[in-house]
Formats: sequence, structure tokens, C-alpha cells
Amino acid sequence: MEPRSLFTRHDSLRSKRWHACLVFLLFSSLTLPAEATRSNVYIAQTARGANTGLDCANASAATFVNTSSNWGNGGAQIGSDTTVHLCGAFTGGNATTFITFYGSGTPGHPVTLLFEPGASLRPNYCAGAGCIDLNGQSNIVIDGGVTCGETGKWTTTACNGKIENQLAGTAGQACPGGACIPLGPTTQSAAIGTSAGSPSIVEIRNLYISLYVRAPSGDDGVEDGMYTYGISLHNGTLAQGIVAHHMIFKGMAKGYLISLGSMTGTLSDYEVYNSNFTDQCWAMGVGADALNMNITKLLFHDNEVSNWDSWARANNPPTGTNDCHPNGTMWFNGNGSTVRSGSFGFIGDATSGIYNNYLHGDLTGAYASSSASGMLSCQDNCITVPVFNNVLIDTCTNTNPVRACGGPIYFNGAGGGGQQIYNNTIVGSLGSNCFLVTSQTAPPLIKNNICTGQRNHIAVRQSGTTWTGFYTGDFNDIYNLGNPNNWVCNNTARCANRGAAAPNDASSITTDPNLDTNYRPQSGGSAVIGLGVNLTSLGIAALNKDILGAVRPVIGAWDAGAYQFTVVSPPAPPTGLTTTVR
Repeated sequence: MEPRSLFTRHDSLRSKRWHACLVFLLFSSLTLPAEATRSNVYIAQTARGANTGLDCANASAATFVNTSSNWGNGGAQIGSDTTVHLCGAFTGGNATTFITFYGSGTPGHPVTLLFEPGASLRPNYCAGAGCIDLNGQSNIVIDGGVTCGETGKWTTTACNGKIENQLAGTAGQACPGGACIPLGPTTQSAAIGTSAGSPSIVEIRNLYISLYVRAPSGDDGVEDGMYTYGISLHNGTLAQGIVAHHMIFKGMAKGYLISLGSMTGTLSDYEVYNSNFTDQCWAMGVGADALNMNITKLLFHDNEVSNWDSWARANNPPTGTNDCHPNGTMWFNGNGSTVRSGSFGFIGDATSGIYNNYLHGDLTGAYASSSASGMLSCQDNCITVPVFNNVLIDTCTNTNPVRACGGPIYFNGAGGGGQQIYNNTIVGSLGSNCFLVTSQTAPPLIKNNICTGQRNHIAVRQSGTTWTGFYTGDFNDIYNLGNPNNWVCNNTARCANRGAAAPNDASSITTDPNLDTNYRPQSGGSAVIGLGVNLTSLGIAALNKDILGAVRPVIGAWDAGAYQFTVVSPPAPPTGLTTTVR
């Protein structure tokens, strides 16, 4: 073979370079996708195995997620659609934050923090910014891993993921980690909070949160634990879109607390559902004092709330103020005295709702100096909120000791009004008022309710303002009340609009509703069956079903109360059978 000339070698190299250029041009003409963020990273308190973060056996240390440079849009970073898995128990000392978010997801593509089986956060007590600090970030999901909380009516399922203070409680009580150490009257501890900013579009689900073991009786004057919060966004935040569901809150001053700052405009979307609250002062609190801001689309539904006993006694601090006014819900926009007018400065609207809940117990904890508010309460400048399908069992007797029991449904001004109260079942112990209304500028609408065993049906305490319009109440069953007049007003001049122009309770009755042990109309006959007016025309979809989901009639009368009586028909006999004789 002839040796190749230098010319031939040059042509060969030129040909190879030409092919390389074609390949480069071809690929450079394509639009390549941006590098995706990391899909999954597994985190333990300290590194495990090969420290790859690929599974719990090889989890990276928590310092990985708590380092800001590990958040972003790079392939090894935490960002949209990343799931951070928590592995095992995390333990810590006083004022501990275990996880801090340093980035946000994007709409529809959140960053998810997921508790793997057996994962928990167990400090002496969580920091005020939270054992989990949202740090002002948004589009986040925090998931305990297994559906829990109120999974049925009324069935509570235990949670996998847990956030539990180990040593926080009244002196002399037994805490999970040993003898309790009190948190003073200003020490804050939150399971989930934020150190800065205004987190938005945050979903928190499937978690057990327990923060404080408070002495069950007596008032020690210390007012310990009053700043313990399950979910807490405050200090002027403008957070919105904060949803919590399928949760268990046990032992804390407030379960869900959003304390908003001020702006011009509207903040919205605060929701708690399918959750169990026990041993607290408030279950769900949302509030502000914002003249130019409305707070809308608040929802509290399908929850169970009970046991205010340990917190109701926190009413005698050295400052002489009330540290706990027990409530289930506590929504407000005001300072207790300012009446708002015009288009802004209100809380609640027709898109809000308090429905399908079961609350039971004594708001006072049988403590004489307690300052109870209401099981379901919407206060300063609260307007037009529908409240329906709730079962409220009030065990306050107002005797031994004598005390003010509050009200199962409580609307306290200044300002507001026009709430829509439909199809609730309220059973009392002659100590309270089914409905307590104070200092509003518009009357509520009260229809299709059962009020039995209370002191009063409706108590109105007006001061400084007269209602505009007429109180409207009808189709209610008002039975076995301590006050035979059933409707009381502390100042008739302030209630002057209740009169012949608006005949009230003309179709209401005072008959035993004949409820069973679950507070449902009994099959043997109940006066509340067919008593109610049909409210389909209101267009409230959830009201068209009862608390259990039974459909109310589209045409014809409804039953009063939270339950629609249904008759289960026996199966039809079979047809088309033939007999064969052998």
C-alpha cells in the first residue's frame, strides 16, 4: 500500500472537522430544557450510610436542607417539585428550629416536606419561629405521610408525622420527656411558623402537634404556655392561602393562628378541615385591625373541638387582663370598639363558612373567673358568614360555681352583622345562650335550628349602635329553655327594629325534638322533621346536604337541625322468579 501523502492526511482531518461542525450545529439548534431541580432528598438529623440522600438508609444530614446554597433551580438543588423526606426522630433543646425553607415552589409545583414512617420532631420546645420555619416562602406542602385526624364523623385516626415538645408544661406536670418546665408568659413556641415575610399557598396536612401540658385546675397566676401555637403566622404578616387539614392538635394555646398586618386590598383563603382539636384556648384564630383591608374566604368545616379546661383558667394574670377567652373559631378585624363602614375593614363574606363541625364541652372549664366567648365566634366587623350544620353540645351549667358560660354561637361587635345561621343543633345545660349577639350594626338571620336545654334562645347585648333592618328568625325548634321568653335584649331601645314589621319565629315551635344519643331525630317521630324551610335558593352547596352528607330535598320542607332524617327503605322483593316442582 502506498503511504498516504501529507495532502491526503490533511483532507482526512478536514473531513472529520466538517462532520464535527455539522454535529455541533445540529445540537446547538435545539432548545434544551433547563436543568431540573432535585426530585427527592432524604434527610436525617445526622448523615447515615453513604450520605447520598437517596433514601433513609443513606440520608444526608439536616444541614443540607438548612443551607441556603442548596436551594435553587439546579439539578442538585431543592426547588419546585422537590420532596424533602424526613427520616427518623429529630431531637433538640430549647427554642429549636429543625428545618428552615430557603426557597419556594411555583404554582402547582410545590416544595414538599414529607415525614417518612416514624419521623418526628421532638425538641425540649420549638422556637417561636417554629420547629419548621417557613421563612417567608410560598408554594409549600408539609405532609405527615398518612391520612389522619378526623377521617369520619366523628372518628379520629392517629398520625404518623409528629411535632411534640418534650419538656414544656406547668411545673409539677408530667411531660413526654420528663418533668415539665414552664414556658413563661411571653415565651413563644410554634410547631410551624415563620421568622420573616408572608408565606402564601401553604398546605399543612396529616400531622400530630402537641406543645404544652398545662395543669388542669386552679390559677397559678403565672399564665404559662399562653404563647404556644400549632401553626402561627403573625408579626404583621400578609400571609394568605394557608390550609391545614387532617390534623390532630392537642395541648397548646392556639391551634391555627394567623395574625395579619395591614394593607389596602383583600387577603383570602384561610381553611381548616377534617381536624381534631383538644386541650386549647382557640382552635382557629384569624384576625387583624386593618381599616383598609378585607379578609375573605375563611373556612372551618368538618372538625371536632373539645376540652378548654386547662386554658379557661388563664384569666387572672398580674397585668389584670384576660389571657384566654376560650373559643373554637375566633375571627375579627378591629380593636374591640371601631365600627367599620364603606367597602373595607371587614372580615368574612358569603364565600366564608363555618359548617359540619362537632364541638362539645364547657368553655369555662368549670372555673368561676373564666372569660368564655363562643364555641363558634366571629367578632369585630364580621359580616354575612354562613354558619350551618354544626352540632354544639354545651355542658356549662352556670352553677357550682356561678360563671358566665359564653355562647355556642357568638357574634360580638363592634360592627358587622348579617351572619346566616342555618340548620344547627345546639344542646345545652341551662347555662348559656344558643345565640349571643353584641354591638353589631346589622342583625343575623336565624332559621332551621334546634335550640334545646339552654338559658336563652337568643341574647342580644347592644350598646352604642342600633340595628339597621329587622332581626329574622323562624322555623326553629326552641325547647326546654330557662327563660320562657326565649329572646332577651338588654336594652329595648337598641332592639327597636324587632317588631311587627318582621314577625319572628311565627313558624317556630317549642316541642321536644326527640333526639337520639347522637343528636339525630329519632325514627319514632320528631317534631323537627319537616319543620325547616327549604333554603336551596341560597345557592350554598354544602348546606344542601346535612352534616353527614345526606342530600336535602330540592323541593319541599327541610328538617330543622344539622341532620336530615332519612328512612332506609327495605330492599324490594325479587321479581321474575319461577318455581320448579320436583
